[in-house]
Amino acid sequence: MAPATPVVDREAVAATLQASKQRNRQECELKALTQYECQFVDLESNRYICRPFKRLFEVCAGTSYETTAQPTNSADRS
Repeated sequence: MAPATPVVDREAVAATLQASKQRNRQECELKALTQYECQFVDLESNRYICRPFKRLFEVCAGTSYETTAQPTNSADRS
């Protein structure tokens, strides 16, 4: 089960953005995570196709920030 989604107000978001702008990038470590998006092709034969997509994170002072950009997974996904 997925973890609960936190609810934050505008001030908390602004404070988080300000803190992320001020953090020293030299102290951050880039991490990558590959996940798969799967779709059934034929339910009768249980055939499915899974396509990988990458998520990128910066880990700074014990806190992770997702930094995945649109071009990261922009390959043809038709």
